[in-house]
Amino acid sequence: MNIYLDDKRVPDMSFKGYTCEFVIVRTYAEFCELIDKNIRNIEFISFDHDLADFSEAFERTGLDCANHLIEVCMDKNISLPNWYVHSDNTSGRENIIVKLINYMKIVEDRDVSKYSGYQRGYIGGEFI
Repeated sequence: MNIYLDDKRVPDMSFKGYTCEFVIVRTYAEFCELIDKNIRNIEFISFDHDLADFSEAFERTGLDCANHLIEVCMDKNISLPNWYVHSDNTSGRENIIVKLINYMKIVEDRDVSKYSGYQRGYIGGEFI
């Protein structure tokens, strides 16, 4: 399963010519439900930061979704799925990337030394 987290866009807007199918998720609650039920079947997640999700007392963002993903991976003792951050929000994008890379480094003990600031994701054991 491939997840595309974004409140407005569709996968073709971020991945021109990409042929795999995505489950499009628009809110934090939808993301959490999908992750909780399918974590072992998720191959790839593409994150947006600004979700315009004000369903709770504050705005939920892609960073909140990344945090939930990390919690579930820790609880289930499984590695993060492949991921990419397609967000146009520069600081939000960086916050999600740093969170996921730090988890990979500290908890999963992966070598992240090949990561450089222009890369936006981790797919198939490589930073892209």
